[in-house]
Amino acid sequence: MNPSRRARASGFTLLEVLVAVGIFALFSAMAYGSLLRILDTRDRLETERDFWRTLSLSLMQIEDDLAQVRPRAVRGPDGLTVLPAFRGQAVDSRALGEPSLEFTRGGQVVLGDGARSDMQRVGYQLREGTLSRLVWPAIDQAVV
Repeated sequence: MNPSRRARASGFTLLEVLVAVGIFALFSAMAYGSLLRILDTRDRLETERDFWRTLSLSLMQIEDDLAQVRPRAVRGPDGLTVLPAFRGQAVDSRALGEPSLEFTRGGQVVLGDGARSDMQRVGYQLREGTLSRLVWPAIDQAVV
C-alpha cells in the first residue's frame, strides 16, 4: 500500500474539519442563546419574588397593627383638640401631607423599669407609589 494513502485514510480532510467546526459553532450559538434566556428569566423571577415578598411582609405588618387597635383618642397639636382613635382619609401624596390611615395600637414591648404604656400611635401614608409606616414617639401630639 502506498504510504500517502495510509496517511490519508487515518486522518480527516480539511473540509470535514470545517464542517465539524461549523456544526459545533451552530450548537454553541444555540446553547448560548438559550443560556441568556434562562438567565434573563431567572433575573425577572428574582425581581418578581422580591416584590411579592416585600408586599407580603408589608401586609403582615398592617395586619398586625390593625389586630392591636385600641379605642384611645389622642390630643391634637394644640393640646385641646381631640383626634379619634382611628381615622382615615383620602390619599394625600404631598411630602408633608396627613397620613391616609392613623390609629392607636397596643401590644408594644415595653423595656426598662419605668411604668410606660404599651400603646403607640401608628400611621400609614402612600406617597409617590411607596407605602410608608409612620410611628409617633408619644400617643398625644406635642403642643406647638
